[in-house]
Amino acid sequence: GDVASGSLVRAAGETGGNYLISKGTYTYGSNYAETYVPANLTINASLEGSTFSTTNNWLYFGYAGDQTATVKVTPVGGTGPYTVKITMDRAMKFNVITSSGDESWTATGGTTTGNTVPGTCPVTTTGCVGSTPVSTATVNAGGSYSVNVILMADADFTATITDSKGCVYTITSLAGGGPNGGIDAEDVRCFAGTSMVQKVQICHRTGSSKNPCVTICVNESAVEEHIAHGDFYGKCNTTCTAPVANARIAEDEAEEHADFTLEAYPNPFALTLSIQVTNPDNREVRMQMMDIMGRPVSLLMPKPTDEGVYTFETNHVQTGLYFIRVNIGKYTKTLKVLKE
Repeated sequence: GDVASGSLVRAAGETGGNYLISKGTYTYGSNYAETYVPANLTINASLEGSTFSTTNNWLYFGYAGDQTATVKVTPVGGTGPYTVKITMDRAMKFNVITSSGDESWTATGGTTTGNTVPGTCPVTTTGCVGSTPVSTATVNAGGSYSVNVILMADADFTATITDSKGCVYTITSLAGGGPNGGIDAEDVRCFAGTSMVQKVQICHRTGSSKNPCVTICVNESAVEEHIAHGDFYGKCNTTCTAPVANARIAEDEAEEHADFTLEAYPNPFALTLSIQVTNPDNREVRMQMMDIMGRPVSLLMPKPTDEGVYTFETNHVQTGLYFIRVNIGKYTKTLKVLKE
């Protein structure tokens, strides 16, 4: 008639780690000599720390210097190795306007489907639609998986990460430069006359009050000069103003005010960048990093120290020149920083 009573007890905690299981109140009664063998409960670390990023949130198809991006997934947490799958939210575009009007999807290893021109795709003025691209690979702990893309229309991406224990985590990107690596893309090719020689579409500011801007086609070699004079990629709009996505940052010293001060260090920077803001009235600080084309770079806004120092992790930022723009109230200041 003897029966067990009581229960085992484990150390408290729900995050990833090992938790000791102790005998607690468990017993089979005084008629028995009991030996307890201790053990641990293991909780696998969550995959929610995994990251999804892109090197370029805005692409201009037809301008070789600015039409490519790398989408990267890095598993964090869980138990490796991992199976990583990256999918785009739409089908690929091929043969748009010309036979060279093809989007591109190239993964670094693994297997990929849906990224090639379909066999029945004719060369037409409207192009044709292929399949939705999917790339899958096995990634070891500490590794990552990347896809290089050339796109002519907006796209979101989904990454599905499955660890060796079967835990699954899904990340969906946000188009327009969101924190998880979506892409806004535009086809800026144009073909002046009947020669079908590809040029780049530019909205040119004329300086005329009657006709302030006009859409023109320029050689690729002339693009940078036009951008430097205030023109922007793509067709002109009714206001002749550049979209936020491709507007250069104005470096007009007259717009800066002495209401607060900024300092960036180290500059040049590598893995981290610290921005010290002197904010006398303790007002809200808004901060944004942008590249030389005026495109925002995704950064997680940290909490400042007591000295007003904001330190950013910049592992995902490519080498090059950037601007840090800080807004406090009606005042704005801009710093130049260099990533080595």
